[in-house]
Amino acid sequence: MSLTFNNKRILVVEDNPINQMLVGHTLQRTGAIVDFAGDGRSATVRIREHVYDVVLMDIQLPEMDGFEATYFIRNEIQSKVPIIGMTAMMIFDEEDKCTKCGMNNCLLKPFTLEKFESIFTDTYEKINEQIQHSDLLLGDAELVIDLATLYSFSEDKTYLKQVVETFLTTLPDSIKKMEVYSEMNDYDNLSRMAHFTKSSLSVIKIQQILEQVQNIEWQCRTGSSLETLPEKINYIKTQYPVAERLLLEKFNISLSQKDITLN
Repeated sequence: MSLTFNNKRILVVEDNPINQMLVGHTLQRTGAIVDFAGDGRSATVRIREHVYDVVLMDIQLPEMDGFEATYFIRNEIQSKVPIIGMTAMMIFDEEDKCTKCGMNNCLLKPFTLEKFESIFTDTYEKINEQIQHSDLLLGDAELVIDLATLYSFSEDKTYLKQVVETFLTTLPDSIKKMEVYSEMNDYDNLSRMAHFTKSSLSVIKIQQILEQVQNIEWQCRTGSSLETLPEKINYIKTQYPVAERLLLEKFNISLSQKDITLN
């Protein structure tokens, strides 16, 4: 049994119940956590509500097809979750369409576990290669920090270091406040704090954390799936120390213990 997907959370977007059963059974045998969406619109809601390691997106879907759903995920939700398109018939321009709408790879159905593992590995290798080739990106496919917006304001290294240091001494407090408001079921203040936090993360883009903060704000405003908010905040608390370490190393910053408020 492959361990590649052990504890990986995978969203399968597929409207055919037989295909859902087959794909789900195949992936669950590896230890993956598998969720399902029957159409593209439902998939976009799922992605706002949960953190996924990869999305398997069927191309032919009702209401909103795989291309439209992927475009929405990339441009409206602004999520960089790896998306692998699934198609029963690879026509001459379908792979190009997958790339143009924002998918990371494409998979022909039906597929074996070995084939999916190969596509999955290839997808993450491509993402990591893109990150390594950019001086303004830190991390890997699991957590990406995009510094392009920060550097667009100034090239003064001393100033940039001060901005990052301020970011690192204030963001933990914002995360703690979000956690407190969530525990109190105070969704109005949680929405406001998420909006405040989003502003900082829009300059120093810790991509996976930014996505979850955006989703928290959206869920609080719409009252959608509020029971998933603690999961998102726990994810943010888990990922932040990784991002903090990368930024400290990049900008040669040394924070004293009193400056770190996230426990």
